[in-house]
Amino acid sequence: PIHSSPLIVNTTGVYVGHGGKEIHKIDTTQISQGGVSVQASQLPWSKYRGAANNPGRVDCTTTTQILNDFSLEFGPLDSWGSSATGHLQTQKNDLHHFSGKASPTPLTTYSLEANLFATTAELLNVKHDDDVIGLIAAAAYENNSTPPFENNSTPPLHLIVAQRGGQSQGNSHILTLHWGFVHVEINGNGNTSSKIVTFNGNHLLNTPQGYWSCDTSRERNCHFDPDTPVTGYQGGSTVRIEKDANGVSAFASPLHTSTPQPLDLNSRIHIDWSSNSQFSQLFTGQTYYGFAAFSQAMASFRNIKFNGVEGCTIEP
Repeated sequence: PIHSSPLIVNTTGVYVGHGGKEIHKIDTTQISQGGVSVQASQLPWSKYRGAANNPGRVDCTTTTQILNDFSLEFGPLDSWGSSATGHLQTQKNDLHHFSGKASPTPLTTYSLEANLFATTAELLNVKHDDDVIGLIAAAAYENNSTPPFENNSTPPLHLIVAQRGGQSQGNSHILTLHWGFVHVEINGNGNTSSKIVTFNGNHLLNTPQGYWSCDTSRERNCHFDPDTPVTGYQGGSTVRIEKDANGVSAFASPLHTSTPQPLDLNSRIHIDWSSNSQFSQLFTGQTYYGFAAFSQAMASFRNIKFNGVEGCTIEP
């Protein structure tokens, strides 16, 4: 939600309504963040707007909020949680089914961005891997049904997933796909019944390949490329999706060993809904969005931005 607030711009700075009474300048104004006083000029604009006592705030989304509010969930039960560092994470590794967590309310137009990565596996018998982490670019129930469903019979859920990595199951196109859109169908039991590549964008993204994370003490083959550091690509890959009534686009950044990289604008993949009669029927209207993984241990999401506003923890 965006709350109304006066905004004044002149030759000396930018001012916003704060607390419903005062006008504060975005310069050396001191704002309390976690009990520490921080200059307003040192905070990203979206974080300042996220202050709970700012009537012009954009409500921030935290991992806890996503876990509590993103009620559309499929795949292994109880697989989503918070990592030790507070990031959204799927904590189960299923070799046959997508795991997903999607928004409770469908929208027609939206954007979602996150850095996709995997932490060092801490669970017993969980391997490091190079499998799928992705964003749900659009999701809709068959025949555009909406909950609650008659007779408690959940219809198939169709997804368009912007995925990074490659899957260990399925046809060879999916096996070798490190960037692209995949059409996934989830049956009424929450299991994956089909997955078909709809856009292979491998040629659009120049990126190294290898394990998301690695621990040589637990696994001998921790990377494909002998020149790749044994830590894996802990900088992950940032993915952004933009969806409207006409279609969906996605961008990605190359994997990096330590630091999240900027989006590569040349990596754009796109689906025009009118190019496929099924997609036109399913996805032109309101759809759900969210997070997904397939066969990837400790798949994690950070730097999450909904409609361009990043998640934040700034306090009043």
